[in-house]
Amino acid sequence: MVVELLANSFGSSQYRNTSQNNLTAIQIEYRKLTDFYDQFFTIFYWIAGTIAIPMNVLLLYLIIKKSPPSLKVYKVLLLNQCITDLFYALSITFLQPRIIPNKWAFAYVALGPVKYLGSEFAYETYCVQLHSIFYTFLSFPLSFGFRYYVLVRPVPQIKSLIMLLLSLWSIAIFQHVSFIFSEWDSKKVLAYLAINKPHYNMSGLIVSGNHMLEKPMTSFVLATIVLPMFPIYVLVVYFYYKVEGFLTANADKLRAQTVKGHRRLLMALTIQAALPVFTIFPPIGIYGLYHLELINVTVIEYLVYVLFAFYPAFSPMITIYFVKPYNMAIQRATGLYVRRKAVGDATTNYGETRLFKKEITETTQGNEGVSSVANALSRQAQYIENDNC
Repeated sequence: MVVELLANSFGSSQYRNTSQNNLTAIQIEYRKLTDFYDQFFTIFYWIAGTIAIPMNVLLLYLIIKKSPPSLKVYKVLLLNQCITDLFYALSITFLQPRIIPNKWAFAYVALGPVKYLGSEFAYETYCVQLHSIFYTFLSFPLSFGFRYYVLVRPVPQIKSLIMLLLSLWSIAIFQHVSFIFSEWDSKKVLAYLAINKPHYNMSGLIVSGNHMLEKPMTSFVLATIVLPMFPIYVLVVYFYYKVEGFLTANADKLRAQTVKGHRRLLMALTIQAALPVFTIFPPIGIYGLYHLELINVTVIEYLVYVLFAFYPAFSPMITIYFVKPYNMAIQRATGLYVRRKAVGDATTNYGETRLFKKEITETTQGNEGVSSVANALSRQAQYIENDNC
């Protein structure tokens, strides 16, 4: 740490006046420090990947094999989320990036197995990782929007839902291709670092990067990732309150367990949407301060993506826990499942579907004025999967 503080206390202009022997000595000591960081944070990348990849593969299996008919449409969104998380987990686990920002440039050091395939492949893997993050954010409002949509409109067809996802994906693909073509030559990246961070010893490392002035498309791509975050979360909050408001306004027409089931799923979606608040937004904020040179601690170059790596590990766990068919499939496979006795009119293993339809019938018999609400509730009844979906 003393070496790090000493090295970071000097500006590049001061290093130019430093004797070659002293500079070499600092490089050697600083390389020892970063080598330690490389080994230390690689452990966390492997921990996150060891959890994230199997969990997403498991969830993929559960969605395909264990989804009940009531999840026929909604599982398209679940598959979309799971596949995106799986690609993200694979790319970040095998890349294990360390990001070095400096003024107008960004250098990406590959610490994972991808480094054996060269800087070009490492950069393309970095693009896949960035693409997955961007598409994850684009997809956040969909599940919330779907929940509200089926309350007020007929259930969408699978084909329509797939077309919507492809439309969003086309935006992410454009961003992905743009970033691929904004790559800066790795030799120029190393030369730039040698001038601006002369205490860094980059020999033997696989480095790729971007330069915002040399490759203007870099600025555009970074803007497309950062700027949409606010409107995306505004949409998430909007649909959350729309669903919550509908449930509250019609609470007298629904049984307590029905409302509880909806709110259980809403809680799952909220937790998933909140994950970036803990795993993505803080490192982005710290990284911004580091890039602006308001703080100068080398460990930040590692923390940014190490924290990112845990997002695809937690996301499938939340889905498996809150979506009952998947939860029960795991319980049965592990011998932990205990069949619950039927209570009242809830005579199925799939939550309040029959109960819900009975409520609607009773309501409409007594009051034709609420038929439009009853129709909306009837549509939504198809999507009460296992008390939560």
